Amino acid sequence: MQAGDLFQQDSNGLENLSPNGQARIDGAIVQLSGSLEAASLIVEGYSATQSPAEQLAASRNRAILVRDYIRRRFHLYAQDVVIESMGNRPPARLDKDRWDGVSIVLLHADSR
Repeated sequence: MQAGDLFQQDSNGLENLSPNGQARIDGAIVQLSGSLEAASLIVEGYSATQSPAEQLAASRNRAILVRDYIRRRFHLYAQDVVIESMGNRPPARLDKDRWDGVSIVLLHADSR
């Protein structure tokens, strides 16, 4: 999911999950709902900001925002939703050289 579809900046310039972003995440989780009982989620954060340090900080913040929303909204245990800061490295399944947003990965219990 691309950053522009998920996040908005508040009056202090900090990123927050937008109402549209919440709806997009809801839709993604609903699609996975039959598999959530025996699985964990990995929220991968990505950012295409200028420097590698900014990319790491922004990608981590995005992953945390989405993780926290998913935990609260769907009443999932903390150990079942984890984050990974990916900088601007795209998910392998995308044919792109960088990525700016979030990816939600379902990890089945038998692959943990």
